[in-house]
Amino acid sequence: MSQAANELSRAPTPDPAEDDAYFPSPYSLSQYTSSKTDFDGVQHRGAYTQGKWKVLMIATEERYVLLENGKMFSTGNHPVEMLLPLHHVMEAGFDVDIATLEGYPAKLELWAMPREDEAVMGTYEVLRAKLKQPEKLSEVVAKELGEDSDYIAVFIPGGHGAVVGLPASEAVSRTLEWALCPTTSSSSPCATARRRCSLLRWAGTSRCSRGIRSASSPTHSTRGRTSRSAIFPAACPGWWPIC
Repeated sequence: MSQAANELSRAPTPDPAEDDAYFPSPYSLSQYTSSKTDFDGVQHRGAYTQGKWKVLMIATEERYVLLENGKMFSTGNHPVEMLLPLHHVMEAGFDVDIATLEGYPAKLELWAMPREDEAVMGTYEVLRAKLKQPEKLSEVVAKELGEDSDYIAVFIPGGHGAVVGLPASEAVSRTLEWALCPTTSSSSPCATARRRCSLLRWAGTSRCSRGIRSASSPTHSTRGRTSRSAIFPAACPGWWPIC
């Protein structure tokens, strides 16, 4: 650790937009954020060219997490955990739709945005309009999920904001049931077990700079049907320190 970093304040930075709310401290930002990622290129650029299949991303619309000490952590989705996987998805040839629980704008931890990273910032600019005006997830469930859906995967990015509202959402549960148990009804034991497992897999995820884990492979079967997958951030140890 450099002497300059060690001299930075470890006190949380107040967020003036909310009572008793805070951003990470200058010291934490110096240790756990970067102006660029270690992204080294796309391996499957242009792999899909048919234009039908899309990925549905469920983003958080919640800015604050209430902590045990009564303070509020100013958070959202982590920009790298969201935008770098989507960069790979889009470069491979898949379109991306964005939904939040009520259709309110997606929230990002902009204090963690790597503003000198061309891949992340380019993806952010492409998706900026959809992030500001996402779809309402319950309406997506009602109108766009089914055997003939154009969605091939569901992606839920990390960031502390994802733990607020999403784990208890019926619309999220129904989306995951559809993605993970496509041939069974939503009330089946398989769907219930998959839902519980899936929610636990991503709800506790914190930070990671790269990598996604797929619950099932989105490959084409010999009968022309497509298996869907639910994509979650790769497991990462620890939480963002707020001090």
